[in-house]
Order: sequence, then structure tokens, then C-alpha cells
Amino acid sequence: MKKPVSLQVCSTFTRLLKVLAPPAPALPTSISRRLMASNSSTDMAMAKNISSISFPNYDDPCHDLYFHVTSPDWCSTDWLFHVTPPEPTYEETMKKLQKKQASINYLKQLLPVAWSHNLLTTLKLIFNLNSASVQTGKHYPEAFYTAAFWLHHNHPKTLLCNVPSFASSGLLARLWDLVKILYGLLLQQGQDTAAQRLHRDRGYKLLHDRVMDLLAGQLKSDIDKLKQHRLRMESELKPPSEDDDKEDCTTLFVAGAAACCTPNNSEDDHTRRAILLFESLGSRLFPPELNQSEEWELLRKEFLEPLDEHRRRVYFIRKPCVVKKYLEEVKAGGSSIIKPNALLPNDIIRYVKDKDVGEAAELQWKAMVEDMYLKQKQGK
Repeated sequence: MKKPVSLQVCSTFTRLLKVLAPPAPALPTSISRRLMASNSSTDMAMAKNISSISFPNYDDPCHDLYFHVTSPDWCSTDWLFHVTPPEPTYEETMKKLQKKQASINYLKQLLPVAWSHNLLTTLKLIFNLNSASVQTGKHYPEAFYTAAFWLHHNHPKTLLCNVPSFASSGLLARLWDLVKILYGLLLQQGQDTAAQRLHRDRGYKLLHDRVMDLLAGQLKSDIDKLKQHRLRMESELKPPSEDDDKEDCTTLFVAGAAACCTPNNSEDDHTRRAILLFESLGSRLFPPELNQSEEWELLRKEFLEPLDEHRRRVYFIRKPCVVKKYLEEVKAGGSSIIKPNALLPNDIIRYVKDKDVGEAAELQWKAMVEDMYLKQKQGK
């Protein structure tokens, strides 16, 4: 029996992989050449398919996965400097679609090879496909869903074990992706409804229950935080306001579970109802004798909408506040107090041209690069 692999989230993993990766060799030792030496007919067939794709090969399938599976839609530089790209022509749009399809097909063929080579690194790279951070530039939902579906079909216990890692980030996108994974798996079965799938597919039911338990637990936690926040405001005779978040960047930092249950558009509402999200969460949140529709309406007005509104405010205020505060400390204390891994590259770049902490940002960047270089020399 295969043991599930547990993913330990590491903020420096992907940027170190990128920095430490060897350049593509002029005469590469291809994946197909390595696998042709194998006695496995499945590996040989996979190698022939991969060799037909026009991507330069590194001498490591995990490096191939990291560097070549990238969305043509994602431009980290434009996002960073708030640049709106020009409207693409029809030819450019078709070219992007072709590149994306080739990338997805390549991912499908590469995943089992990379997993056999180094399963823990491959697992991290699968989760990294869902990353929107500037230094990795992987915000590639289609590839992430493809990889998640593959993981469910081939290593379902590993996916189950790592579901909680989505909640640990506190981001709406991560939690909503769990809902989308359930919906995508449902679509793969054609005409089956969620009720039918839950009844006859034990693997899908285990994943469904795991996701619903996580969402219900996150909702309860956020509701409790909101209640405590309101009590504190009442005890101080001070109404809650946006200034609270500006003064204390960590005040009531909640996850996006409430937004997963808040109506926003017809497509998302269809996704929720298709996987029986409200029924499944309702059975975990409300006593069975109560009317779920009435309870959901009360919960939405009293907690879900205020939580979602508060999350939006805090998400856009908290992180820049923490980053700038650290850079101000560097400015006051000099290079001697710098911690090389204190900030991610995208956090530093945002403040390079800042009139107050720009010089501190440059010092932080220099320290980060020097630290990576030393680790590379030491073989870490």
C-alpha cells in the first residue's frame, strides 16, 4: 500500500529551485533517453510521447516541470507594476491557446515521470502551479486542476493528506480551488450528479467529506473571531472601522471560507449547488431539526457578508503594512539587522522605488541573493 506524502509548505522552495537550477545543456540528456534504459514498457511509451514535444530538456524531470509548465497568460511584470497589456489579436489569442494546450498535454505526460523521479518535489511543484507570487509566476489554474485530478486518480491519499494546507494560507483562492476540484472531478463522470457520485465512488466521497469538514471548521473559526472582534469593539465603545486594520495589521485576519458560500455570479453559484456545498456544510453547521434555508439566510446576513467584506479590506492592507514596517526597521538599523529570508522577492521589488524605504529594499535584495549564492556553494 502506498503511503501518502505530506506537503510541508516552504516559502523559499520555489525561488531556490529556480536559482539553483542548472542551465539547459546544449546537448541534453533527455527524459526519453533515460527512460529507454528502463525495462518498463509504460515508461518507454511515455518517453516517446514526451520526446515529441518541443521543449528543451533539463537532466531532471522536476526541473522540466518547473520551467516548462507555465501559463502564456501570466505576466508577473505587468501585474507587479499594474500595467494593462494591450488587447491581443485573434492570431495572438489562437497562439496562446495552442501553447496552453501543448503545455497541459506535456504536464499530463510528465507528471508520472517526475513523480517516479522525486515524489516530494513533484508534489510541491503541483501546489506551486496554484501560486500567484511574482518570483515564480505560476498562476496557472488549468495546469493545477489537471495535476490535482491526476493526483486524485493516482495518489488519492496524498491529496487527502494535503487538503488542510489550503486552509493554512487563509486565501480565498486556495479554498475555492478545493470546490473547483470537486466540481471538475464530478464533470469527468458525465451525467452523474453529486449524490450519485457520493453514493458509489468512495474515493470521491472521502475527498468531498474532507473538503466540507475543512470549510465548515474554517467557517466556525472565522465566525468565532468575528464575534470576539465585535465584543472587543463594544467593550472599548468604539465602532469597527477601516482604521482598525491600518493601525493593527493583524486584526481579525480571516480566511476566505465565508466568500466560498457568498453568492457572486451564476457560474460560481452553479458550481456550489452541483457539488451540494450548502447541503453538505449545513449538515455540519446546523442542528438537523432546523430549516437549513432559513439558517443560511440568517448566517449570510449576520456573519458571511461582514466576514467577506472584512477579509477583502485586511488582505489588501495587512501584507504591505508588515513588509514596509520591516524595511523601515532595516533603514533605521542598517544591514546588520537584515534577515536574508525575511521577505519574498516580490515583496522587496514593490518597494525598490519607494522614496522612504527604497534603499533598504535594495539592501534586502542584495542580502537575499548573497545568501542563495552561499547556500549553492555549500550544496544546500
